[in-house]
Amino acid sequence: MRGDSSDDIDGPAREPPVEEHESARAVARIARALPPVERAYAFARFVIMRQKLLALMNLVLPGEGRILDVGCGFGLFSAYFALVCPDRRMVGVDPSARRIGMARIGLDELHIGRQRVALDRDRIGFLGTDGAHRARGTARDRHGRRG
Repeated sequence: MRGDSSDDIDGPAREPPVEEHESARAVARIARALPPVERAYAFARFVIMRQKLLALMNLVLPGEGRILDVGCGFGLFSAYFALVCPDRRMVGVDPSARRIGMARIGLDELHIGRQRVALDRDRIGFLGTDGAHRARGTARDRHGRRG
C-alpha cells in the first residue's frame, strides 16, 4: 500500500505545515482589509511573492524587535510580518502619502495597533540626507514611479 512502506520513494502523504495555512489566512485578511483596487493589487503582489518565499522570509527575520520596511507602499509586507509574528514591531516608510494612507486604513481594519506597525512618509529622514535619498530611490524603483 502506498505510504505504508519504509521503501516507498514518495513517502507518506503529508499535510502542509501549519505555517502555510497561517500564511494564507494572513494574506487573505490583509487583502480583504483594503479597498477594492488595492485589494486586487495586494492579491497580485502576494501571488507573485508565493507563500513559500514569504515563509522563508519569515524564518530569516528576527522574531521580535523593530524591522524597517523601506518603500513599504500599502504596508502589505509590514502587516503580513506583524500578523505572523506579533512580537515584531514593523516600521514602514514610503515617500507616497497616498500609499501610507491606504496602509493605515488596512491596518485599522485588521486591528493591528500602531505600536506594532508604524507607518510614516517623513520618517525616512532619520537615515540622513544620503540615506533618505537612497531610501526614496529604492521605493521609487520598486514601484516603478515617483512617490
